[in-house]
Amino acid sequence: MDLTRNPASSHPEMSPRRSFIIQIDGRPDGLGMSDVLEMFRETGVEVDPEYGPIAVNPALGRFVVRGWADEAARGRAEALPGVRLFADARIQPTS
Repeated sequence: MDLTRNPASSHPEMSPRRSFIIQIDGRPDGLGMSDVLEMFRETGVEVDPEYGPIAVNPALGRFVVRGWADEAARGRAEALPGVRLFADARIQPTS
C-alpha cells in the first residue's frame, strides 16, 4: 500500500488531505474495522482498511487506525467522543 497517497489531492476545490494516525479511546470491549468505518462514515475521513484497528492499550480500550482527512474532516472527527488525530509523519533513516 502506498502510504504517501493523497486520496483527494486531484480534486481542485478540496483542501489538501493529510495522513493521520487516529486514536480511538473508550472501547474496552474491542473495536472492529466495521465499527471504525461506521464511526467515520459521515465525517469525511477516509480510513485505511489495511491498517488497524490496532489495540495499543486494551485496558483503556485504546485503538489506532490510519486515515486521511482535510481540516474540515479532521474537525468533525475530533468532535467524536474519544477521537484524536495525530500527524502521520514519515520517518526517514538518518544515514
